[in-house]
Amino acid sequence: MSSGEEHILDLILIYVNQFEGIKREWIYEFTEYMKTNHPDIKPVLWFRMPTYRVGTLFFAFSVTKNHFTFHTNDEECMEILKKSLHNASFGKRSAKIKYNDKSESYVIYNMIEYLVNKMCRLCI
Repeated sequence: MSSGEEHILDLILIYVNQFEGIKREWIYEFTEYMKTNHPDIKPVLWFRMPTYRVGTLFFAFSVTKNHFTFHTNDEECMEILKKSLHNASFGKRSAKIKYNDKSESYVIYNMIEYLVNKMCRLCI
C-alpha cells in the first residue's frame, strides 16, 4: 500500500471516529465492509464522505443526526433502492435510512455489490 493510500485510509478512520454511538456503528460497518471485501476499490474523501469511484460511477456513505445516507449517481441503482427500501426517504442521488431501520441495511449491501460489479465491467 502506498503512503498516499495509507493517508486516505487514516483520513477515513478519522472521519468515522468523529461520530459516536449509532452513527459510528453505521458508517464503520459500511467502510469496513468495503475495506474487507473490496480492498481493490480505493476510497477517496469527497465532500468529506468516504466515496468509492471507478470512472464516473460512484457511491458514498454519510451520516446525519437522524439517518444514514447512501449516495450514488447510478440511476438504475436509485430505482432499485426506491422499490426495495420501504421506510427510506430519497434525494436525487441518495437514499436516507433511519437508524432504527437496521433491517433494511441488507439492501445497501446488495447495492454495493451491484455497483462494484458495474465498476468491474468498466475496468475491462
